[in-house]
Amino acid sequence: VSDWSSDVCSSDLYDTHSDDANFPILEDWAPGFSAGDWSIYYEDGVQGSNTYIGVTERRATNASDVIGDLMVEYFSNDPTVQTEPQSTYYGEENTWEYVIFHIQDETGTAYTGGIYVTLNNGNAHVIWFQAPDSAISQLVNAFFVTIDGCTIE
Repeated sequence: VSDWSSDVCSSDLYDTHSDDANFPILEDWAPGFSAGDWSIYYEDGVQGSNTYIGVTERRATNASDVIGDLMVEYFSNDPTVQTEPQSTYYGEENTWEYVIFHIQDETGTAYTGGIYVTLNNGNAHVIWFQAPDSAISQLVNAFFVTIDGCTIE
């Protein structure tokens, strides 16, 4: 990820949700939109798509607990949700606990997503991505630009 250039990710496209964390976003995923505690970035910058990257921050000291809380908060009433075993990802700047999930919407479209959490000074920095299964392999780079490029002061 160290070879980013201005045509891929520019310095003004960092999430400002947090005073101490920067989340790079690919230019074609900007601008971001606020949704409660989340900053949401949609593919092609079109709000409302089911293909997105979300970032947020919560007070926490255990990444697994944050993942569990988010799964309950967003999927407790979704009978289609399936999760892969929680794991650890050693990124360029941070170590992330994560879970990959699979869901279906009301039309039967299948989606894959991931919730990544890293901790720093009592804060959990969260990156959530989601995309249709039909497009997930083409979008992995966009997701990992944000995950690997996250810097925390």
